Amino acid sequence: MRFPRIGQKLPSDPKLYIALAFFALAQAIESARSARSSILQAFMVRFPS
Repeated sequence: MRFPRIGQKLPSDPKLYIALAFFALAQAIESARSARSSILQAFMVRFPS
């Protein structure tokens, strides 16, 4: 996928940008969730209650 040259119009389909935004948001939530669970596991191992 090539990026458009400067001066060339971007696709003006708002659905495309909405879909990209949702996809990026889902990826960010998933990575944050896995990072949080691994941090919690590390704390559980270090400080057993």
